[in-house]
Amino acid sequence: MGAIKSRGPPAPLFITIFLGANDACLSLSGAMVPLEEYEEHIRHYLNTILDDPATQETKVILISPPPVNVPVPVGEPLLDNPDAAIILRSVASQSRGHRTWESKRTYAKKIVEIGKEYEAQTSRVAVLDLWYSLTKSVCRIEGTTQDDAFYHLDIDEMLPGSGMPGAKPFDKGYFTDGLHFGDKVRIPFCFSSLFFLLPSNNKKKKKD
Repeated sequence: MGAIKSRGPPAPLFITIFLGANDACLSLSGAMVPLEEYEEHIRHYLNTILDDPATQETKVILISPPPVNVPVPVGEPLLDNPDAAIILRSVASQSRGHRTWESKRTYAKKIVEIGKEYEAQTSRVAVLDLWYSLTKSVCRIEGTTQDDAFYHLDIDEMLPGSGMPGAKPFDKGYFTDGLHFGDKVRIPFCFSSLFFLLPSNNKKKKKD
C-alpha cells in the first residue's frame, strides 16, 4: 500500500487543449490574443505535457476554436440586383461579425497546422478540427455531399454562420447567442467527435 501511495495518482488517459474561442474574437484593436502569442502558448502546453515524466502515457487532443454564428445582414432581397449585391458583400465582409468569423477560422487553421506537425512526430497527439466539422455539418446543397457543399459554399463566400449575404445561419440549437454552444454541440457533437480520438478506441480500431 505504501508503494502505491508513493507513486501518486495515475496519469490521465488524455488531456484536451481547447483554447481560442475567446482568444480569436476581435476587440477594437484586433484579436484578444495575437496569433503568434496564441501559437506560442499552445506549443508550450503541448511540450510541457509531452515532456513531463508523469504524463508519458497521456495522449493530448488539440481542439480547434469553433466558428461563430453571425446573423445574416439586412437587405437579402437586394441580392437580385448585381450592383447592390456587390455593395452588400463589401459591407458584410468588413463587419466586425464577419471579421471575427474569419479570425476564428484563421486560429482554427493554426491549431490544425500545429496538430499535424506533432502528429507526424508522435502518436500521443491528435487534432480535432471543430471549426471545420461544425461548419461542414450544416452545409447542404441538394445532390451533393457535405464535403462538396462546403467546398462550393466556401468558393461562393456563403459558408454557414459567416454573416455574408446569402449565407445561412447555423441550425437552431448549435449556438445560444452566436458564440456559446447550444445543446446540439455541447454533448452530442463534441463527445461523438472526441470518441474516435481516444486512445482506447484507437486500439480497438487497429485490432479491427
